[in-house]
Amino acid sequence: MSTEMLKLYLTNEPAGEKRFRLTGRLPAKSASLEQVVDLADRGASHNDYYPAPIKGKEAPSTGLAFVSEPLDEPISVNGMFSGALNVTINKRDVDLGAVLYEVQPDGTLLQLSYYLGRASFADNMSHRSLLKPGEKTSIEIKRSLLVSRQLQAGSRLMLVVDVNLKPYHQINYGTGRDVSDESIADAKEPLEIAWHTDSYLEIPISR
Repeated sequence: MSTEMLKLYLTNEPAGEKRFRLTGRLPAKSASLEQVVDLADRGASHNDYYPAPIKGKEAPSTGLAFVSEPLDEPISVNGMFSGALNVTINKRDVDLGAVLYEVQPDGTLLQLSYYLGRASFADNMSHRSLLKPGEKTSIEIKRSLLVSRQLQAGSRLMLVVDVNLKPYHQINYGTGRDVSDESIADAKEPLEIAWHTDSYLEIPISR
């Protein structure tokens, strides 16, 4: 469906209010962006991934947003985006989301695809591998939704990463026990996550 892969890296370089640059070059210096999530906060809602509306959604109020430079030519995004989220957390597991948008020249958001996954099952869906608190881990992005969309010149790509915390989702409190056996009593200290700038995504495109 595509002829090449567009590889983009997360950075800690500001690109407007509450946004950071998404660039084709690996950042020269290793860095990270910090996020703290109170898993005991029943009023919180993180990871606005559900594609409704597909076009015209408000910019997410939580998570971290990374945006590319405007496209200098039209491209077609055809297939499933992939990549790796390199993170350090203070717990043994976490549920992560990554949402890919087209930012149209007038600023309108159009959702292209999303990934939602449990870190401990990222490598092998049939075998759980827990994370080590305080140790950098690479979470592979795969099994995102397939998309076929032509982006116009002047549009930009935006990736929003966040911890998954929704009122209608099972909450992963990160103890390492079976998540079905966890409860709000396991929330205790907030989840602290560092998103590292060698994280990247690969987008299948045709020019």
